[in-house]
Formats: sequence, C-alpha cells, structure tokens
Amino acid sequence: ALALSVVIAAPQLWATLELAGTSTRTLQDKGFALWGSVAPWSLVTLVMHPWTGILRCNLYIGLLPLFFILCAPRIKELRSAELWLCLIGFFLALGYFNPLYWGLSQLPLISLLRNPSKFLFFTAFFLAVLAGYRFDRYLEARRDNDREWLAAFVRRSWSAVGVIVFLMFIAWTVTHLGQKMLEDFGFGPDLMKRLF
Repeated sequence: ALALSVVIAAPQLWATLELAGTSTRTLQDKGFALWGSVAPWSLVTLVMHPWTGILRCNLYIGLLPLFFILCAPRIKELRSAELWLCLIGFFLALGYFNPLYWGLSQLPLISLLRNPSKFLFFTAFFLAVLAGYRFDRYLEARRDNDREWLAAFVRRSWSAVGVIVFLMFIAWTVTHLGQKMLEDFGFGPDLMKRLF
C-alpha cells in the first residue's frame, strides 16, 4: 500500500520538486526559517484572547479548560504523554527563542520547516485534551464522592485562580502603562480599547 501510494503521488511530487528548484525561497537565508517564531511571553494569550492579534499567536482554549488543567491536585495525575507533547509543541514554536531550533535550522533541508508558530496547533490541541481528562476526572470524583480528591481540587483552584488573575493583571498593566509604545507599533486607539 505504501509503494502504491508513492507511485500514485509521484507525478505531484516530481512537479513539486521541479517547482521548489525555481522557488525564490531557496535563495533565502536560514533566518527565513525562523520567521513566525513565538515569543515566550505569548503564554499570556492563554487567558487574554484579545492579545492574540498583538502577539500574533493563539493559545487560548478558554478559561474554564485552563482552570481544570491548573487544578490538578497532583501533577502526576496529568496525562504525561499529552503534557509532554504539549510542552514539546510550545518548545518548537519558540523558534528564534529556542537555541535547539536555531541549531536545527542550520542543517540542510531543515530550513524547510518554516514558521515555527505552526507547532502551536499541537500545543493548543494537547492542552484541550488535558482539559478534557481533568474535567472527566472531576466528574468521576463527584460521582464517587471522593472527598479527599475534591478537597485537594478546591485547594488547587485557589492557586489556579491566582495564576489566571496574575496573568490578566500583567497584561492589563502592559496595556495601560505601555499604551503609547503599543500605539507607536501600529496598534491604534480603537484596538487598544478592544483589548479589555
């Protein structure tokens, strides 16, 4: 089946390789592969959806799903495979801000992996999966009347609310104290009003 699919796709692959040889992208430097890198402070878009336009990235999955992720009574209760895939996706999305990605971009053909921000899809997807697992665990604890787990959940919820409010406060502070700077970067007063 694999050989047959390669044979069927061969005409398209051949035409793509022919076109790639004449593409202007082959003349670009390695920095072109890092275009679209996500800055680490883009994590604020987890709680501030309006900031997706300014930071040009979107990690917003909703406040309630984020709340359930942050309220895991024990970190080992988070699904480790999904958590690792989420972190790896964000690590790759950092691009320019990630020394490993910068080193990989120096290798031949690796520069074909342009726009590191596309890895945010994996980060957001696995965040949503983690939120689903946490919500399912919460419903299971309620059904089984697991008072110990629910008490730990309530204790962690205060920390989760604190993290979310802290991120929102930082975004609010930057918006209001740095309004002139943001307007100089091309974000007009109308956009500034819509941030909150």
